[in-house]
Amino acid sequence: MEAFLGSWKLLYDEDVYEALEEYMIEWGVSYMYRKLLHRANPVVTFRKSKQRPECYMICGRSTMLGLISRKYVCGPFELGGEAVLETRPDGKKFYNSYSLSDKGHLIAVARHEKEKMPTSRQERYIDSEGHLVGMAECNGKSVRRKYYRCEDDESEWQDL
Repeated sequence: MEAFLGSWKLLYDEDVYEALEEYMIEWGVSYMYRKLLHRANPVVTFRKSKQRPECYMICGRSTMLGLISRKYVCGPFELGGEAVLETRPDGKKFYNSYSLSDKGHLIAVARHEKEKMPTSRQERYIDSEGHLVGMAECNGKSVRRKYYRCEDDESEWQDL
């Protein structure tokens, strides 16, 4: 998990647009929120929880058109521990569980709290070029995106 710690910014790739759209539709993301996400410039920060040192947090911030900023926090979670009820930025609630694979990939599985929406599986790993690669799959629709390590003001997450 140590390799993931720090901040990562999305590498924009026009070729990913259609796959991301199909994945988000399958996972039940609304039309309006999908359009906002396509214009977003996300930074994802992996960190240890200060309140629970055995746990981790995934904190994110998306800036859209340089004007709107949206924040979200996943966790605190313990690798291999109980699923954590989290609210997606669009307000839908999911139980998320996190684990590390034998290859050192971070696996996140999101199950809808009322089991009325499909389950999503995300896998993240660091590739040979040092990029964070995130792959997400829901009912056969998948997307693969890359992030590069960046400096970020982590003070906004200091109390977590």
